[in-house]
Amino acid sequence: MDHDDDDDLDGLDEDQLAALTAIRRLGEVVERMPWFSRIGEPLDETDRALAQRYLDMLGFPDATPVPVMDWAEAGDAASSTDLNSEAWEVEEQLRADLSREALMQFDEESLSDTLSFIAEAAGPQIVEATANAASLWPIEEPEVIEAATGAAVQACYQAALVLAAQAVEDHPFGLKFRLFERGRWPIGLSGRTFNIF
Repeated sequence: MDHDDDDDLDGLDEDQLAALTAIRRLGEVVERMPWFSRIGEPLDETDRALAQRYLDMLGFPDATPVPVMDWAEAGDAASSTDLNSEAWEVEEQLRADLSREALMQFDEESLSDTLSFIAEAAGPQIVEATANAASLWPIEEPEVIEAATGAAVQACYQAALVLAAQAVEDHPFGLKFRLFERGRWPIGLSGRTFNIF
């Protein structure tokens, strides 16, 4: 789908147009976001409130947001986040549910093109931002930078999927995206600790 071509909007109903408009705005937002600008800082009240709301909506109200202070600690936290954990499985189920809902609004090719548009819009800014953030203090493992970059691109994809499915505003993926929007890297759950760089 060419997102600059108004002809692509012909035949879409009001809900579809609203979703595409929201996703295009998201594309503009991700290009201006202060990616990773507050990593390593203490969590402020808004960070904690967003993180706790994310945990509540994800189904882990007993988990605690914990700040990560440097890249080495972020690498340890990222490597300890089990890809087959309960939280990972919940997010995968949420992604599958959103995909089904979005495919009730859009055909598979249009949805894929739309989500790719967001990743392409975000990618260059995220890569530059992670490089800038990594230059602020020494880091020995480049895979940590790759993990941060991948997590940010994934958050954009998930946020776009929320919009395409016209899901609730307080969807966990939307809340996690807002943490990125605040310059943080919400790394993930390890046990009952929600690590945030």
